[in-house]
Amino acid sequence: LYALQNVGDEKALTAIMNLYDHSKSEKLRGKIVYVLGNFDSPKVVPKLAEIAIKDPNNSVRKNAVYALGNAKSSDATSSLELIVKSQAEIEVRKTALYSLANVGSEDIIPFLVEVAKLEQSEELAKAATYSLGNMNSEKSSQALQTILKEAKFLEVRKSALHTIGNRQDATAAAALRSVALSDPDAELRRTAAYALGNIHDKVGMDALKDILRSDVDGRTKEAAIHSIGNSGGTGARDLLMNMAIAETNEQLGKTAVYALGNLSGRDDPVVFLEIVRKAKLPEVRKAALNQIGNGGGSASVKALGELLKEITEPELRVSVVYALGNSRSDEAVEILLQTVRKDENKKVRTSAVNALSNIGSAKSQEALLKILEGKPSDK
Repeated sequence: LYALQNVGDEKALTAIMNLYDHSKSEKLRGKIVYVLGNFDSPKVVPKLAEIAIKDPNNSVRKNAVYALGNAKSSDATSSLELIVKSQAEIEVRKTALYSLANVGSEDIIPFLVEVAKLEQSEELAKAATYSLGNMNSEKSSQALQTILKEAKFLEVRKSALHTIGNRQDATAAAALRSVALSDPDAELRRTAAYALGNIHDKVGMDALKDILRSDVDGRTKEAAIHSIGNSGGTGARDLLMNMAIAETNEQLGKTAVYALGNLSGRDDPVVFLEIVRKAKLPEVRKAALNQIGNGGGSASVKALGELLKEITEPELRVSVVYALGNSRSDEAVEILLQTVRKDENKKVRTSAVNALSNIGSAKSQEALLKILEGKPSDK
């Protein structure tokens, strides 16, 4: 077979195609498809198109489609389009769509837009959208925005959103901002806000700030907050911290705290301490306490110990105690033991016992035994 390929004339091509027609071996037919793709002859494209639709083996059919994509000729492009519109199985038709994108010609963009907008199969329509995403040009960007506005399947529009977000430019940010602020579909608004998190520069951040300042629904604002947390940077940290402190909507304030946890990790409790001390809403302060406790390091335990001395509200003191227990750190044991012995509020003392149990170490068990035995001190 490879020797015939090296000969490379029409006679050799005819012999190879005849070999395909009479072969019952899937392995051999697969090799023939590969060899055919290396022939420069007008007879090759029609044969590969025939194989792509009619061969009984799925792998051979898909390989024929890939070979057509590598041919990068107008005839091959036409054949791939016919395969997409054929009754071939979905996987073969999807492969044809991806192969069209590999051709790289902008002439195929209208065809891909048509499939994305009008195809009855949602799976194929999404594949056409992703194929456009693989073409990095101004025309393909405009095509994706058309799909975003006009595709009949919501999932296809969401695919267009994610693909636009991966472009990471000002045009993409403007398109996503528009959807997040004004699209009638709530799920699409949230998806746009999340997609903006992939644009890690000023235009993406400005668009997210616009969402937070708008009167759009709370779930979309939550998505924007998470995207800010995923974006990174000092500006994002300060924005989320100030929002958690000043926010009057409990859910949005708590979301800002969680986003801060994703942004900077929990091993540096300084920002969460600031929220605990200054936030307007008790539930936001509790969320910040939990973030400190989940950090689990020495700095977190020390910070919680300081807060236990500062805070006077019993309910918040209980939250500090539980955060100490969530740290799972032996460094928290002595703080909790002293709380059991000395705190004036019974609920706080009881919570400290539960927190010691939550730590579960040998040192915490020893402290529980001391409490059970009623020892007033370690002496």
